[in-house]
Amino acid sequence: MSRRIYLIAALVLMALPLWAQMDSSGAAPAGIEAPMINPTSINDEGYSMAFASETPRTNYLRGALNVGTAYDDNILLSNGPGISDIRYSIVPSISLEQSRSRLRWNVDYSPWFTFYQQHSSINEIDQNVAIGLDYRLSPNVTMSIRDTYQKTSDLLSLSGQDTTGSTPPVVPVTTGSIVPPTATSRITTLNDVELTYQFSENAMVGAKGTMAGLWYPDRATLPGLFDSTSESGQGFYTRRVSRRHYIGTTYEFQRLLTQPSQETQTQSAFGFYTLYLPPTLSFSVFAGPEHSETSGGTATPHAQWSPAAGGSFGWHSTRSSFVLTGVKRISDGGGLSGAVNSRSADAAVRWQMARTFTAGMGVGYSSSKVLDSLLPFSSGGHTWAGTVFVQHPLGERLVVQLRYTRLHQSYTDVSALSSAPDRNNIGVSLSYQFERALGR
Repeated sequence: MSRRIYLIAALVLMALPLWAQMDSSGAAPAGIEAPMINPTSINDEGYSMAFASETPRTNYLRGALNVGTAYDDNILLSNGPGISDIRYSIVPSISLEQSRSRLRWNVDYSPWFTFYQQHSSINEIDQNVAIGLDYRLSPNVTMSIRDTYQKTSDLLSLSGQDTTGSTPPVVPVTTGSIVPPTATSRITTLNDVELTYQFSENAMVGAKGTMAGLWYPDRATLPGLFDSTSESGQGFYTRRVSRRHYIGTTYEFQRLLTQPSQETQTQSAFGFYTLYLPPTLSFSVFAGPEHSETSGGTATPHAQWSPAAGGSFGWHSTRSSFVLTGVKRISDGGGLSGAVNSRSADAAVRWQMARTFTAGMGVGYSSSKVLDSLLPFSSGGHTWAGTVFVQHPLGERLVVQLRYTRLHQSYTDVSALSSAPDRNNIGVSLSYQFERALGR
């Protein structure tokens, strides 16, 4: 918490001289008319799967209630084949979003109540909280703060609850995180502060600080899985060479800690290019060198240079959307014994087949190789997942969804997964949604 406060305070102090240079009347300086977008390469939120006609409105209170049931063929740790059961879930949620001339904020909260037909001892109450704030310190200086917390015992269940189309319909394997069995609780946090300054019509600089964590509360019973935390700082410069084309460069420092003792520090410099055709198409690529130094895993520090690269593509129309992403770079282990050199890719498509039917599918793959593994623990592995779903509205506010997900993980030295690496999950859910305007 103290580090988060220091990070926010540092960025505020950075903003003060920029704020002082602006016209206190709030008018934009001469020559600056069109705001620029942030580089896609530093955006944690990724592309939305919403159709172009589904752009959310602001200044609204939204709520939903999702009830569902699913069959899962691998819910528990075991020495033999996976153990199956039927799950029932009740998921209420509430969201507030408000925009003013200088301020935009949102709060989302959702508890998850999960019950099992035959294994009531693993019934669970999970939590998901997200807070976001964007504040214009001056006409061309913006500060953004994001804070998320999630406690979950089943990533496959959580990935199937979105009925709005904003989330890609695929298990989130892009981060390289291991998907543990259902009975295994996992806590994740993500906190970041970003400051951007558009100092001319076609040029912008920015800085960003991020802290994240992953914890397994029952790690003592999960040989081969590890907790981890990370801290990173980024700085970027981007230039708009035309209305649609952006180029720029990013520098990043990371400090990746894997409990109990391993630490990896990385430094990287990327060049990037973005093509932006709102609201239909976005395309971005980045590449550059990355240096890492790992200590704590072996007697001597382990250092290396490696290339890093990535890209993303998003396309949206009134009745369909498509997202494709791929990344190769060093990241936290996501449950492995140390930082990893990861490769990941995923693709998702969503389309309105008929006036009252919407379908979607997605596939994701990730592979991770530990930079300096702690014997006898895993040196890495790979994950792939695929999802298909169909939605049908039963009225103005009711939506029914049928969904199937298959997951395969190959981590031979992680005993929590090696005996039963595959999971199949099929379920049906009913969602009620409402929204109310806040003020005018």
